[in-house]
Amino acid sequence: MTSLVRTLGKLHRHLPVSQVHAAPVAGSAWIAAYDTLHEVLDGFGIGVTDVPDAARPPADIFDDVDNQIACADVGRLRAVSVQFTNCNPIGMLSGRRASLAAVGLVGRSARQSAG
Repeated sequence: MTSLVRTLGKLHRHLPVSQVHAAPVAGSAWIAAYDTLHEVLDGFGIGVTDVPDAARPPADIFDDVDNQIACADVGRLRAVSVQFTNCNPIGMLSGRRASLAAVGLVGRSARQSAG
């Protein structure tokens, strides 16, 4: 039995892992987690262009879900969004629309374990 275990151990077989993105840089997050915020703002009749320049992320940041946004920028955007909409749980409304893929490896794991 021990020779079988040794032999199997040398094969280095493992379960296939899907391509996973590198962790975001410290102090930032993937934009995919915040991609639905503009949809929520639209529902309140507020366009991204209505957000003051100081809190507005670059226009092309939502073009690729792998783009990263600084957490400080997310905080400013959220604060201005709450102020414009008078809706404190705006982050919850946005998160409710997001898919599990938006939270990276944790979401992928949750999707694989459901069932």
